[in-house]
Amino acid sequence: MRHRILPRRLSGVFWLLSAVLVLLVALRLQRQSSTFPGIADASENVASTEAAAEIGSVSVIPGQKVSEGDTLVHLRRPELEVRISEISRQLQGAVGSASRNDLDVDRRSAQIRTEFDSRKAALLAQIRNLEEERGRNRELVASFRGGVAGAETDSASDPILLRIQGLKRQIQAEETGADAQLAVLRGGGGDQRKAALDLQEALRKELSLLEAERIRLVVRAPIAGVVGSVNFRTGEKVPPFAPMVTISPRNPTLVRAYIQEQVYGNIADGDSVEVWTGGGRREEVHGLVTGLGARIVEFPVRLRKMPTISVWGREVVVRLPGSNPFLLGEQVVVRRLSRGSAP
Repeated sequence: MRHRILPRRLSGVFWLLSAVLVLLVALRLQRQSSTFPGIADASENVASTEAAAEIGSVSVIPGQKVSEGDTLVHLRRPELEVRISEISRQLQGAVGSASRNDLDVDRRSAQIRTEFDSRKAALLAQIRNLEEERGRNRELVASFRGGVAGAETDSASDPILLRIQGLKRQIQAEETGADAQLAVLRGGGGDQRKAALDLQEALRKELSLLEAERIRLVVRAPIAGVVGSVNFRTGEKVPPFAPMVTISPRNPTLVRAYIQEQVYGNIADGDSVEVWTGGGRREEVHGLVTGLGARIVEFPVRLRKMPTISVWGREVVVRLPGSNPFLLGEQVVVRRLSRGSAP
């Protein structure tokens, strides 16, 4: 008779425990395949300048908290100040030139009108004298003809009348000439005034652009956050678009996680995930997968279980809510909750 290694009752218990153990291992492996490590991070904002400048002063230090609009750096551009002074002088000169031109036109117009009025008065005086002389001559002629008062001399042969008519035509001609001079003067003055006004407008526009550049010499914080790095010191030259100061949000805005290449199909863009810290405290936050790496890359050393053994996988970017308990650079754990649904 063959002896049993284990009694029948103990054999049943053994197989039950084995099944439970296998189930637990399977659940653990499944859970591990759906969790992966990451680092809480944030997109940095960079303060830079569009034109080469010199650092006048730096108002912040690394690690300092700033609010949106706080002054970070004062820049200096001596050539900008010189150009602003030059344009300001040109603008003042253009305004003065337009005023002087208006005064010159008014003065010359008044002079022409005064000269014509004086000449006209003299000619009218001559005409009155000639008319009086003609009247006396007519009276003498009438007395010689027997007192016939109505006797008239031939106007075509009357030299005084012809001279009067000539003087009247001269007045009309001189008035026409004076009006023509005034029209030319006003027209030329109008053209000069328009040119002066156009110059003023162009100078004002250029001055406005230069003043805007001067305002941008004071570099302010684009967001509220923490100063990450200050890359220049007072007196140093800054090339265009060089990062002078970097600012990170006070709380992480995303997680850069890595899922092993054997199970990278377990995560997809738009998946709802759960994020918690890898340390002692368990503070869970819901996030959303917003990006997947297009290639397999090596895990950062910090995220490997054994730093000396290389691990490869796919980068996963998880968006975090604005309010979260994580620290910048803190290691976290990510687990998928559901596929394709927002948290």
